[in-house]
Amino acid sequence: MLPARPIPARDQKSPGLERACSLWNIAHNTQLLCQHARLNFIRDTWYPFMASRNAHHATGWAAGLIAAAVVSKAGAAGPYHVWGVLSFCAGVFGGTAPDWLEVAWWTRARKLWITHRTLTHWGVGWIALLAASYHLLGVHPWAAVSFGFACGGLMHLFADWPNPLGVPWLVSRHSLNWWNSGRCDALIVGAAWIAAALLVDHVWFQSAYGLRLLHAL
Repeated sequence: MLPARPIPARDQKSPGLERACSLWNIAHNTQLLCQHARLNFIRDTWYPFMASRNAHHATGWAAGLIAAAVVSKAGAAGPYHVWGVLSFCAGVFGGTAPDWLEVAWWTRARKLWITHRTLTHWGVGWIALLAASYHLLGVHPWAAVSFGFACGGLMHLFADWPNPLGVPWLVSRHSLNWWNSGRCDALIVGAAWIAAALLVDHVWFQSAYGLRLLHAL
């Protein structure tokens, strides 16, 4: 019987080396898992509050409520509150209008036909539309729709105003320089919804809930 062939020294691994390799692999895999969990936590927790598009959608809904409340207060909601509902829908639609009005939808490339935050973000135009529509509430039915659209557009401008790029209210851009774009959107959304809740409470509930809150405080 032939003796067993000895294993070359280069093919042998000491128990200490194998243990060190196993520990290194465990530590490396644990680090990768922790990084993956951290990225998922940041995405799931903070992403909804760090995306300006989401903030504009959320504030657009608040603008729609504000528009519907004002239209109702002016007595221009129409039969079955049809124009009030349409003003709400226009407010939601207008909450993102300054951005999508910049896109050349009639082309295949869908690129911007105008520089970002210029004409479509012009404050004077949106304020003029709001004032003219408000003046025509109760006179022309479609004024409720344009009023809601203007509310959404102005809400968009207010949400863009605090970041460095600013908004061209008159001619040149003006910025409050409070934070970078996409930051503190939760604060903007919260302020918009608080304003909407207070106005809705005043118009439709005669400030009953607001007074209860003040008494509770």
